[in-house]
Amino acid sequence: MSKKKAQDPACYFDERAATYKEDVLQDPFLYYFHIQRFEAALGSRSLLGKRILDVGCGPGLLFDYLQKKGGSFDYWACDVSAQMLENSRIPKHKRCVGIAQECYQKAAGFDAIFLLGLSTYLSAKELENLILFCRQKLNPGGFVAVSFTHRKSLDYQLRQFVKRLLPASWLGRGILGSQLQTQAYSLKEIKEKPWPFQISEVDWLNQTIPGINRLLPRLSVALARVRKQILPRFILPWFSSDFLLILRRED
Repeated sequence: MSKKKAQDPACYFDERAATYKEDVLQDPFLYYFHIQRFEAALGSRSLLGKRILDVGCGPGLLFDYLQKKGGSFDYWACDVSAQMLENSRIPKHKRCVGIAQECYQKAAGFDAIFLLGLSTYLSAKELENLILFCRQKLNPGGFVAVSFTHRKSLDYQLRQFVKRLLPASWLGRGILGSQLQTQAYSLKEIKEKPWPFQISEVDWLNQTIPGINRLLPRLSVALARVRKQILPRFILPWFSSDFLLILRRED
């Protein structure tokens, strides 16, 4: 594969699409992390009768989660990886290959927009453009749920150390061993950005110790649940590899 393709998120996820959903469902810790993120994004908010946009939907894990919860909603989705979409249960007329600004520029507004696990693979400019698009398309009273890789977490810092220390050939086919250009942020950095939204909620996700979640995934899930409940608020971010914001229109 050429260097250009190796750095392209669409190519990277196309290659992993065939087993991506199965990998998540079979790994107790990965599954826990995805469900934790969905629960944080939804909170106690009802999507009954709402019009939803899932940007960077991958193989439709959020769609599957919402289907299991039941209720009627109008779900739309897009992803740059055609193969990820092909491996989803999302109806073909409800999904689009590409970025949200191209797929849904002329669409009606949405009551909920989900940007989960996406910002990591966007440049700062791409993220800015997407947030502006969300502001244009979000209906009054609606919300945007967006997650970020936490740059100051123990998990991120150790991963970066390992990536600098070991050759890529030793790191496998995951994100760590790839040539993808990824982004991570501190909560302070995100709060200082001129968002066209009000940040109404902040939640810390994926309380993990690097390596342990791979070796002992079930134990890691149990420990993660305990940490989320007992760690002081000033320590919790250090153990959280991601954080999630709920954004709302100010008007």
